[in-house]
Amino acid sequence: MRNAVTLLVLLLLPLAAGVRPSAAAVLGDGWLPGPGVVGENTYSGVIDAPRRDSQVTTPGAVQLAGWFVDRTARGWAGVDDVEIFLGTLGNGGTLLTHAYFAQTRADVAATFGRADWELSGWTAIVPTTALAPGPNVLSVYVHTPGKGWWYSQLTINVAAAATTRPASSSQGFDISFPQCGGPEPAAPAFAIVGVNGGRAFTANPCLAREYIWALGAASPVQPRVGFYMNTGNPGPQASANWPPAGTMNPRACDGSWSIDCAYDYGWFAARDAYARAHAAAGETAALAHWWLDVEVANSWSTDTTSNAASLAGAIDYLRSVNVAVTGIYALGADWEEIVGAASAADPRNAPFAPLPNWRPGARSAQDALTWCSRSVSGGRVVFVQFPTGGFDGNLPC
Repeated sequence: MRNAVTLLVLLLLPLAAGVRPSAAAVLGDGWLPGPGVVGENTYSGVIDAPRRDSQVTTPGAVQLAGWFVDRTARGWAGVDDVEIFLGTLGNGGTLLTHAYFAQTRADVAATFGRADWELSGWTAIVPTTALAPGPNVLSVYVHTPGKGWWYSQLTINVAAAATTRPASSSQGFDISFPQCGGPEPAAPAFAIVGVNGGRAFTANPCLAREYIWALGAASPVQPRVGFYMNTGNPGPQASANWPPAGTMNPRACDGSWSIDCAYDYGWFAARDAYARAHAAAGETAALAHWWLDVEVANSWSTDTTSNAASLAGAIDYLRSVNVAVTGIYALGADWEEIVGAASAADPRNAPFAPLPNWRPGARSAQDALTWCSRSVSGGRVVFVQFPTGGFDGNLPC
């Protein structure tokens, strides 16, 4: 597979030929719902270039290329626009360029036996001067008629010598109900706001005000606003919000502390949290990244399978309202006690392995940089939290 960061402006068309697609992409993995999405994920595609986490060290241009199809399209690939953003559309991102699309990809047509998918390729050029020093999150947005925007992301690392843009602060902050009545952190690069009051089904009374604070985040390369929600699996005796007998959706529940009822509890907890965020942020609630706060301080079962079911219910609800990115926030010891997974490679992590991680536990900003490989669930570590100036600071990995 060709996947290189090109530092000179090259001819676009030859790159598309000879890049073999990944068969795994037929499942639609990696494409996330963006603005205006309608319907299910019926999309396949690959970003062939540049390689994720590529290093750009000299001035010039970054060449992007790949392919994308709507598997329900007939007679064509189903794409009428491709755009490249720095960051995330609708969450502080910047349009970098419109890609050339409907490029020839005979390999895609041959691999999947679909001659009508031959014009599924896209290519784009982004000058390095449009990028910032450090990690840059590039988002490829593909539009399908009547179905909205779907996107996939990758991060590339840009050296200061490769761009004329000045370095900006990369430090974000998270706040929630403990910060009610006090000052918020100044000048966050990105902001994550807690929706609940410390437990599922409770309110952060300052959510609306703190969301307004979050809108002041100014990162040119990161999604600027995110939310986190509390999770748990308290059982019918400890929670008035436990699904009662006779519950049929999303799963049939008899009111006991069963796996299906735990799943429903997680679903309903996420539904409650999302409604609170939507009341404050409107449709932006779905464009934000969401994090599940998984801590032993909340109530859990001793049955780790039941606990995992509750988390799965929360994840599935957020996906049902087209939240594109849901991740895990947890200490390693808490995750092991709650889910039973002692390492990132533990088979019990299989349902959570694709999810990004936000890791607490670092002692300082310098220490945080050493935590970027310490995933609890197997997913990529995106942020690391550390104490700073009386607040919780966060650095991107």
